[in-house]
Amino acid sequence: MTRVEIGLAVRCVSLLAPAFVLVLSAQQTRDSSVKPASTIGTAALAGIVVTDEAASKPVRRVTVRLTDSVDARNSRVTVTDDAGRFAFKGVPAGRYTVNTSKVGYVPMAYGATRPNRPGIAIAIAEGERVPAITLKMLHGAVITGAVHEPDGQPARGATIGLFVYGWSANTGERSLVPWGAGRDATVDDRGIYRIYGLPPGDYVLAASSGTRATDIHPTTDADLQRAFELLKQAASNAPSVTPSPPPDTVGYAPVYYPGSVVAADATVISLKAGEERAGIDVSLQFVPTSRVDGTLRGLDGQAVAGAAVRMVNNAPAIGLLDAFLFMNTSSTTDRDGHFSFPGIPPGSYTLTVRTGGPAPGRGSPAPAVPPLWALGDVVVRGQRVTADLTLQPGMSVSGHLVIASGSATPAPDWSRARASLTAVVPTGSGAALGLASAVPDSSGQFTFAGVAPGRYRLTATVPGGTPTNPTWALKSSTVNGRDALDAPAEIKPGENPDDAVITMTDRPSELSGLMLDAAGQPAPEYFIIVFPAEKATWGPQSRRIQSMRPGRDGRFMARNLPPGAYLLAAVTDVEQGEWFDPTFLAKLVGAAIPVALADGEKKVQDIRIK
Repeated sequence: MTRVEIGLAVRCVSLLAPAFVLVLSAQQTRDSSVKPASTIGTAALAGIVVTDEAASKPVRRVTVRLTDSVDARNSRVTVTDDAGRFAFKGVPAGRYTVNTSKVGYVPMAYGATRPNRPGIAIAIAEGERVPAITLKMLHGAVITGAVHEPDGQPARGATIGLFVYGWSANTGERSLVPWGAGRDATVDDRGIYRIYGLPPGDYVLAASSGTRATDIHPTTDADLQRAFELLKQAASNAPSVTPSPPPDTVGYAPVYYPGSVVAADATVISLKAGEERAGIDVSLQFVPTSRVDGTLRGLDGQAVAGAAVRMVNNAPAIGLLDAFLFMNTSSTTDRDGHFSFPGIPPGSYTLTVRTGGPAPGRGSPAPAVPPLWALGDVVVRGQRVTADLTLQPGMSVSGHLVIASGSATPAPDWSRARASLTAVVPTGSGAALGLASAVPDSSGQFTFAGVAPGRYRLTATVPGGTPTNPTWALKSSTVNGRDALDAPAEIKPGENPDDAVITMTDRPSELSGLMLDAAGQPAPEYFIIVFPAEKATWGPQSRRIQSMRPGRDGRFMARNLPPGAYLLAAVTDVEQGEWFDPTFLAKLVGAAIPVALADGEKKVQDIRIK
């Protein structure tokens, strides 16, 4: 037995509640056993759903979901009765999470420290009658108000978007992101909106006209004067008036409450549980707009018709919100290769084009139309801009899939696998052209054609096992001799890497154990963070960093970690994705347990609060 004494460190990870790094002791053993999931159930679980208030009341007609963390076929759904009770019978043995949802209430997971936090798993043995559990639900908060046109009239049909500051898994930065699917609202004929069912927290609200961007030409005194001159000319046959320059144009800008077109200047709206905040009113604003025109040409210099040109806003807080904030994001070239984007608000944008694609047929080795790409950056400040584009030959990335040495399972049918090349770009950047997919042939060979310059992660999936416990796990993915899972591979213009190797294994590593309190009892109320001892590997989307909640029995597990030296820490609370932040991880080092993990090893590391 190895006993590790760790000093105490305290830090706050949330504006709403403190979190503490705990003093831990450790015991290491090894366990290579695997318990298969059962499809025949004899266990039962029951409980009650009540309101989260001093005088709690049962909540009727709540949807309760029992989800098997290993085999989704074992999952169940039910609804509470008038007394808030629910029950699941015929449950197979396994590890389950329990989640609740109801319109007007905040969705909640059993054991979660607060809304939008993961719950704790319940280990259920065959034939077990699990003691009744209690889940508490919060009444959702409400934001309501009015949206007006610049002249004060109701902005009928405008769209309201609600955003929060969260950690980006892509950039590792804290940035503005949309709040949940279906949380936007449309303004009614009175200009009124209402968003409900919100958990307590801090929000940023923005209003958009909800219409496709277009040029608006305000009528000025000079316009009226010119109209009178033209009328006089027509009546007296006087010499024609010199044509005037194109008029300035304006358009609607998204407005952040209470009245700024800059997201950073928005006022944060703080809501308590069940609070209804009225009077959150916004007036739409006009801003000078630009028209971006251009011509797309091919390798031969000829105009390209029928190609889709996309425009992406590069502002960090806006790039993810294009569908809400910037409605005119695509233009198709006409027969002369011309494209146009009217009504563009001031900002920095990237134009992207990708033409051609793979030939029809499964695993076809060559494209029917050569894939080509084009990129162009434009900055607009109310002026007309010409941005011509010329298509360039796409690069290719090719390689093959293999199984790791020592795998006990025969190589799978590679033609059923899927390889993916995913762009890794700063939030809002249009510098890369998204996600590509390739079907390997029976020998595992694959090729991505028409790849634009950028930074990419190369991954693959192979059928087999269950979604949460697959037979094959991704072990490594090398491009130009470097593992693209640790650091994205950079594809430069004119480069065509042909040495990519994706390695799959049926022996993924596991780091598991028990989280115990000072009395040796399970302590499921904490978060466990496992991260590499080497700071150079700390970063967004790192496969070497994982966060998990112990189950109700205190058990936890991290799967498919690469071999190496790790640190294991426990905290009482952590924001989603914050564990990728190097500053956060640095504060955990002093109170963490060191753990070494070998290739394919299944190690048990029990930890105890001191």
